[in-house]
Amino acid sequence: MNYSGFRSLDGKPRTRGWKTLPLLMVAFLVGCTEGQPTGAGPSTSGPDGAEAMPAARRADAPLASAGCARPASDAIVERRVEIQVADAMREYILDAPPSSADDPRPVILAFHGFGDSAAGLRNGLQLHSLGTRERVIVVHPHGRDDIHLLNHVGRGWDLVASGGPDQDFVEAILAEIESTHCVDRRRIFATGFSNGGLFSNLLACTLGDRLAAVVPVGGAAALDDCTPPRPVPILLLHGSADRVIDPAMVRRARNWWAQQNHCQAAVTEGECVSFDDCAADTVHCEGVQGHRWPRDGVARMWRFFVEHPLPKDVD
Repeated sequence: MNYSGFRSLDGKPRTRGWKTLPLLMVAFLVGCTEGQPTGAGPSTSGPDGAEAMPAARRADAPLASAGCARPASDAIVERRVEIQVADAMREYILDAPPSSADDPRPVILAFHGFGDSAAGLRNGLQLHSLGTRERVIVVHPHGRDDIHLLNHVGRGWDLVASGGPDQDFVEAILAEIESTHCVDRRRIFATGFSNGGLFSNLLACTLGDRLAAVVPVGGAAALDDCTPPRPVPILLLHGSADRVIDPAMVRRARNWWAQQNHCQAAVTEGECVSFDDCAADTVHCEGVQGHRWPRDGVARMWRFFVEHPLPKDVD
């Protein structure tokens, strides 16, 4: 799928004027990629494959949710689910493999960018295909239409460290999924793009006791008003050619996380920077792409998730 980029309130593509806005502010406006390249999804073999979950499960036993006591259920494909959160009706798209009490499933929460939708991100990234192959529950939450950013109103996520309706929505989703499906509570992960990347980055701090690992793509910021409940594994994926969210902003986020995760010296290998002696792995990979998912981003994301279940002392 070819994402459209930022659109004006009348739905027509906007190609002039908005790029003159400060990059830090535009970061919260643009939620769509420049185009998802063919082959951007995970491969099933080779260095970018994602076949390690069974071994990871054997190494660190799952923590079953309450939903594992329910009868086995069939696979779910692109089910639109409505859920009441306070006084608002919210929606998410659910894809889930067959459920059985003896095999708790990982969960991936994937957050779209500003002006995009749950369906747009689902169709663009095809994470549900990874979910089918790796037997993962994939949730695409749908943002609020009343987000006010730079004199525009559109669909996206608020970025308030003290909490708010969108964080309440995420917690409500997790409560519902864990009670209705057999979920591995050690392996609940989050990712997102642009405004959704910024939101997943925020959730890594505010819900770090629930999320095992987080991979923000195309957007992250230092969270000076937030203190994570524990060191949180995080992989930041960004592009040096990004003209929407300044790469320097994501580098500052990387350094903030390195401090929060008690890291020591930085180590550069190719396009990635990692750190020695961290309490939780902290990695920042800056490719040459613009404001888009990197070609192998989904596979790299999945490998990172596989390697980082929630520690047993955070049950």
